[in-house]
Amino acid sequence: MKLFSSFFTHHLKHAGHLQALGAACIVFSAAILLQFPIELALVLLPYGLFLPIYLNDRYYDFKTSPEDDRERSEHIRHYDKSIPLVVVIVAAVTLGILMWLSNYVLIVFSVLVYILGLLYPSFFKSLTLQVPLFKNIYVAAVFAALVFIPSMYFAAVRFDEITLLFAGFVSLEALIMQMHLDLKDRTSDGKRGLKTLPNIIGYRSAVSLIAVLIVVSVLFALLTPLPMFVQTLAVTSALINGIALWLVDRGDDRGYVLMAAKFIFWIPLAAL
Repeated sequence: MKLFSSFFTHHLKHAGHLQALGAACIVFSAAILLQFPIELALVLLPYGLFLPIYLNDRYYDFKTSPEDDRERSEHIRHYDKSIPLVVVIVAAVTLGILMWLSNYVLIVFSVLVYILGLLYPSFFKSLTLQVPLFKNIYVAAVFAALVFIPSMYFAAVRFDEITLLFAGFVSLEALIMQMHLDLKDRTSDGKRGLKTLPNIIGYRSAVSLIAVLIVVSVLFALLTPLPMFVQTLAVTSALINGIALWLVDRGDDRGYVLMAAKFIFWIPLAAL
């Protein structure tokens, strides 16, 4: 039982489930904010979109540079041969559900997300060699696109002020998350020549700039017409961001796990 519990905990941590669950929580929060009904398929869709992408990213790193994260590589080694099949099955089931719902707008959107996401580790990530912070901006943009899933799901695509502002807030929070996680990968990214924040301005300056962005994100939510619901999410995220950054700065890797799980904490607030 203890062995199973340990494997499950490591799987949750290393296989991309936290980020995939976080994507589902962003969509759930967007649906609440924009007053769309909550349906199971709506919440499961982003999980089915992001899990294959993150699994593929982990698999690519395991095959090309397993030494970058030895703990994760050791965990993935237990089931690495099954990862390509799992990626295909989850993506096929997700697209199959959308075809059953006859939602062709979301099918096109999902296929585009899959293409962009699955090509990320082998192509788009390497663009950070030439373009500083490209992978951070790239991931932030994909997370921001999740805000539009509820309106696409209900065939009522909207680009009103609140939707766009919330997408901007989500992109800021995703940018903070990615920059934070880059602190962990600064050595391996540096060897590859990737122009991530800590490799451009140094670790200490990167920590300071992330702290500034945490404040900017809160102010963005408080000083724009976003409702109190989003302001509550912003204050909660700022607390999580701050604690995670403090932990990392003390050399505690739990800060990275907390940051990866940040959006999951939106669920209880959205449900109130």
